[in-house]
Amino acid sequence: MSISNEHLLSKREFQVYQHIICGESQKEIADKLFICVRTVKFHSGNIYQKLNVKNKVELIKQIQQEEALALRKMNVAETIPKFS
Repeated sequence: MSISNEHLLSKREFQVYQHIICGESQKEIADKLFICVRTVKFHSGNIYQKLNVKNKVELIKQIQQEEALALRKMNVAETIPKFS
């Protein structure tokens, strides 16, 4: 499953996801979202399962790979001549 399938996440999972990809700790996420760390861990587990990654490191790596691919596609599209 691709990171582009973020729409599979619940509203709260997506909020946690956004904090995870910013590199915040579980404690920081819990404090900002006014939930307990255990709840952050629960949502994180759901996120990893839905996005088919094992942990935060894999999640970040997958995001970086997809961003690099998107940039390459954009660069290729810009180099294709446009005919009028």
